[in-house]
Amino acid sequence: MKQIIIICSIAFLIVSCSSNAQDIIGDWTGEVRGDNIALPINFHISKTDGNYSSTIDFLSQKVMGFKTSSTTFNDNRLLITIEGQGIVFDGKLKDGILSGSYTQRTNRLSFKLSRLLIKETTKKVRPQDPKKPYPYSSEEVRFTNSKANHIKLAGTLTFPKDIKNPPVAILITGTGAQNRDEEIFNHRPFLVLSDYLTRKGIAVLRYDDRGVGQSEGTLKDTNSEDLATDVEAAIRYLKTRTDISPQKIGLIGHSEGGLIAPIVASKDKSIAFIVSLAGTGADGLTLLLSQERRQAELRGVSTNEIDFNERILKRAFTIVKEENDFSKISELVQKDLELFRKENANNPYINLLTDNEITGHTKAASNPKNIYFFKTDPKQFWEKVQCPILAINGDKDSQVSSKIHLAAIKEAIEEGGNSETTIKELKGLNHLFQTAKTGSVEEYEQIEETFSPKALLMIKDWVIAHTK
Repeated sequence: MKQIIIICSIAFLIVSCSSNAQDIIGDWTGEVRGDNIALPINFHISKTDGNYSSTIDFLSQKVMGFKTSSTTFNDNRLLITIEGQGIVFDGKLKDGILSGSYTQRTNRLSFKLSRLLIKETTKKVRPQDPKKPYPYSSEEVRFTNSKANHIKLAGTLTFPKDIKNPPVAILITGTGAQNRDEEIFNHRPFLVLSDYLTRKGIAVLRYDDRGVGQSEGTLKDTNSEDLATDVEAAIRYLKTRTDISPQKIGLIGHSEGGLIAPIVASKDKSIAFIVSLAGTGADGLTLLLSQERRQAELRGVSTNEIDFNERILKRAFTIVKEENDFSKISELVQKDLELFRKENANNPYINLLTDNEITGHTKAASNPKNIYFFKTDPKQFWEKVQCPILAINGDKDSQVSSKIHLAAIKEAIEEGGNSETTIKELKGLNHLFQTAKTGSVEEYEQIEETFSPKALLMIKDWVIAHTK
């Protein structure tokens, strides 16, 4: 599942220091750097009633004004954290330059910023980006989710030429604030996918997530079942139209969207088909542990350090998975990790489990969205889906393991008795369905390809075959 990819869920005491306040307040720009990676970033730092606060622009992902959890500045040391992401920026201000370390669990990178503000990275045109004029019609649409305070969601509906009442696919984005193109690292995979499918005779509806672009609402404290109601609103809207086939409305979901699709289809028997693109089949703890391990391996972290970090994560989030009294989760995680640190005081990697790290895990564990994530087994939805299903994933996916999750989806579907399924692992593709060398997150931006042609062809052929 997608997340902020620069590498704080940790709260710090807010410390004010009037002698250096004017040195840090304002706008800063620079990069987070590591091996073969340079990600542009902006800090916006302010101070009110003696307390610092900040927002961050993750420019490559088009995530602007992301509110941080805590900001402290004392003796020229800046600490910025982001709750729920395990991210910490720890730096020093010297001679007008902010520089230091960026960490997210086992991620270890550096950052360097200066006062010159970059408003936004230049929008790089990728080879597969479609160019106007398009050989099909494109309509800006809005629809209302009556189950979520009647928020209005905005999107684009594209129609193939000369096809009466075509089948239609609703595209569902992955985790986090995504626009209708699912834009990340100057790639627009949903734009490429919708263009390709529409040219081949399939209408496509894609829309901005809550609080993104032209859509109303907020993603705060929403879980996958909440977001499924946005898809349901899109379905109700499409069924009011006379220019598409209401019996041929299907769902194409990527990452978390690949979980939201079966949530919807498990209840709505009118759904014509599901395409799961790197969707999840195993529970949240399995996903977290496999994701952390694989991404750490790709960064060259030692096996012993990976194993130790996994022990920490497993202890903390097993509590979340098993505890039914949500009000106790924070205290239980805090005490358990403090006990673990005491029991493992002589472990060479115990310095990874700092007070800040414990606080970060504690806050992440008590976050309502995370509680849902760790307590929910996708099997309960997949086994109830009776429409045709295409589930595909790349074997180089370092975020949602193809072997773990495709096997889990297959098992759940078989238990539910659905025989109209195709499950396929695609060689050489990463989480974004790019042709990749390693599958690392850092590689996404470096690859010019947005969406593998072989994956596009497979999706198109399968959808057409199942909507005749």
